[in-house]
Amino acid sequence: MKLLGFKNELEKLQKNMWVLESDRDKYCVEASKANKNYYQSLEQVKLKNNLITRLQRKNIEAEGRLKQQQNLYEAVRSDRQLFSKNLLEA
Repeated sequence: MKLLGFKNELEKLQKNMWVLESDRDKYCVEASKANKNYYQSLEQVKLKNNLITRLQRKNIEAEGRLKQQQNLYEAVRSDRQLFSKNLLEA
């Protein structure tokens, strides 16, 4: 009788162990997928940050050119007003 009880207990424990190993394998696969997604997302963030930095630099350069053009425009406008004033006085 005791032997039969031990045998049944052994079968239950083996079944339980099989279920736990199955769960472990499943969670291991899920963890691997999550890790892969994390590193892919991290790489995308790095690429987007690089893009943002490049675009910010281009924006600063464009603003510099705009300021230069505005200064040139103001200089030409000032000269034109001066020449117009001199022409009217002459």
